[in-house]
Amino acid sequence: MEERLEHIMEYWFMTEPMLFAAISCHGRRADTHMCCPLRCGQGVVEYNPTLLAEMSDKALEQALRVEAIRILLKHPYSRKPEGCTPIAITLGSNAVVADNYTLDRLQLAGPNDYNLPKGMNYEWYALKIQEMLENDGENNDDDNDDDNKNDN
Repeated sequence: MEERLEHIMEYWFMTEPMLFAAISCHGRRADTHMCCPLRCGQGVVEYNPTLLAEMSDKALEQALRVEAIRILLKHPYSRKPEGCTPIAITLGSNAVVADNYTLDRLQLAGPNDYNLPKGMNYEWYALKIQEMLENDGENNDDDNDDDNKNDN
């Protein structure tokens, strides 16, 4: 797996110097327990070799590109919207990336998937998605309460 990542890095050295710089200033660590193929945080790009093995080289390059973009945009390094859960932060970041970058091998949920307008910033998307997650939780709690009432 390291060879595939190194190949992408060598290519970016000449073609995508900013992406190369973002990723190369981070360590890399394999983690087979992760549920996602790649993620960045705390100066490390973690990857699940099992999941990456299932990806084509082009899909791997795009997944790594997304993580480099997150690093450059400081999602979620120094930009962590207050009151947002990690899932809302990730989905908000995905919405920005999907809205602004063409990815033909990787599917990220964009603003349209949440019935949100395009062109908003990361913090706005994360907060709106957090509200949606909380509303879904409240609706589920109400449904559970009704079910419990019927059982009595």
